[in-house]
Amino acid sequence: MSFFKIRIYSTSLIVFFLLITACGEKKETGITDSILPRAVGFDFTPKDTTWKNLTIREKIGQTMIIRVYHKDHLKEFGTVENMMKKYPVGGLFIPDWKFLNHKPRTDVIPNIRRTILEYENASRFPLIITEDFERGVGSTYYEYTHMPVEMSLGAANKPELSEKFGNGIAKEAGALGMNWLLHPVADL
Repeated sequence: MSFFKIRIYSTSLIVFFLLITACGEKKETGITDSILPRAVGFDFTPKDTTWKNLTIREKIGQTMIIRVYHKDHLKEFGTVENMMKKYPVGGLFIPDWKFLNHKPRTDVIPNIRRTILEYENASRFPLIITEDFERGVGSTYYEYTHMPVEMSLGAANKPELSEKFGNGIAKEAGALGMNWLLHPVADL
């Protein structure tokens, strides 16, 4: 059994047990609606009920974000479509170390975009595409802006710089195909 399959099965088992234990009897907290503040202007009723038509396997898969090892997935499953049918995951982590070794270096960014598009086209649902650009996209991919370390933003003590910093990273990551950044971090 491949390492990928073992990880999927073990993670699925953990999620299953968490779901089972979370579905016990409702405990009385003593907090009533009159104590809790009301949200103003937002209707919390679900608009999209697509999830009701998912199988248990697909629902569990929607909670999973896997690393993209594109060549390994192709080797094991033949196509990304086959992999996504067997393991209908909800998101992808794009590890830079799997893309930076691509030659020639000028093909790295187009290769990332093609890979993301291939997974998105193979998925029945929109995917979460994530990466952790702690110092901006340019700290990994020289085609983008290289940002300072976050500690320098704190030292500057100017919230507007932090906002521009975050917006810049979000725009560049979005242009690359990412829609969720694991950022900011609190590394010490």
